[in-house]
Amino acid sequence: MGTGNDKDGLSTLVAETSKSFTSDQSGKSPNTLSINGHKVDEIVWLKKFIQVRESHLKSPKEKGNQGGNAWAQTTYRTKSYSYIIDQGQFMFGNSAKILDNDGNPMTVNCATGITPKRRRGMDGTPIKRH
Repeated sequence: MGTGNDKDGLSTLVAETSKSFTSDQSGKSPNTLSINGHKVDEIVWLKKFIQVRESHLKSPKEKGNQGGNAWAQTTYRTKSYSYIIDQGQFMFGNSAKILDNDGNPMTVNCATGITPKRRRGMDGTPIKRH
């Protein structure tokens, strides 16, 4: 999924997202976008963009991107972006709550690194702190 104009490229995803808005859409953001002559809350637009992106990851439209499930395996990213938005974290401060690659909530601290909700070893057992 690059910046090109193929059926799964960024410009296609933006166009597909914008085309879906046929009326004004309000939301939690103080900012609106002008889309197809309608006022669309920027967070509402972003949530729709993430949905469109996930759809293309699961079912690519460009023939060269089809086959296998390499893209579908990366939907944990779109789920994490959606989680951030659903938590209302539009402006990051010292930390952000995200989902790890397995879908578990965790906190990323800008100053100190990553703080998992629960620490576990490679075998799944809890790690004891000394």
